[in-house]
Amino acid sequence: MKKPHTCYIVSVISNLIDLNSFFNVPKRCAAAIRAAKATEDPFRHTIIDDFLPNSCLIAIIREALEVDIRDNYGIAKDRRCEYRKLAFHPNVVGDIFNQIAINLSSPEVVSAIGEKFHYKGLVADPTYYGGGLHMTMRGGFLGVHRDFNIHPGLNLKRVVNLILFLNTEWEERYGGHLILQAQPRDCEIIEILPLANRAVIFDTAATNSYHGQPTPLNAPLGTNRLSLALYYYQSLPSLPVESRGTEFIELKKI
Repeated sequence: MKKPHTCYIVSVISNLIDLNSFFNVPKRCAAAIRAAKATEDPFRHTIIDDFLPNSCLIAIIREALEVDIRDNYGIAKDRRCEYRKLAFHPNVVGDIFNQIAINLSSPEVVSAIGEKFHYKGLVADPTYYGGGLHMTMRGGFLGVHRDFNIHPGLNLKRVVNLILFLNTEWEERYGGHLILQAQPRDCEIIEILPLANRAVIFDTAATNSYHGQPTPLNAPLGTNRLSLALYYYQSLPSLPVESRGTEFIELKKI
């Protein structure tokens, strides 16, 4: 008789990482979110280093580095907005990567994010629409933009992003900084280096929530910028909300 799939997953995980650390991820991450300082400049966000237990981080980085790039679900089509950037659903990256994504969608973590960003009834996206593993290759970029505001399948309002960087031995000269800025042409920006195990959580419902990675990546060939992206939603208000797609304001000349 075949083992149930859940037993198989636990068996795979136990061979690679400390199970106590793995099962403690929701509690640990929720506590880290609650303890982190949030700032309103340029819009509400928080930065948390050492977010995951080290063994979990090593395991999901290993899976991310070994992902078959043919399994991506989206290739940038407009090179003025984004270029050489791929996305993968968590379940095609690997079993541990997928389970960590599930852990970060747990009630403990979702509740902590809701408290930190003052959103009641927050829910994680079980479809990972637009999220999962993001991979940007040398020369790639993501223009400064505001995110789409309505989930096309669930009809929920998008309000918070969580980005967990997976880049070990990353040097400043490689670039890949996450940019936060309040206005489309604002000269005052925050640049966040995408270091491994650094989580950035930020409000995407704010009208001034512009962000991106606009400078082409300068990492060595074969060294890709990797991150786990998860998005969180809230029920739509009773008043009609106009659906908005992703709005890019940083366009490259081609």
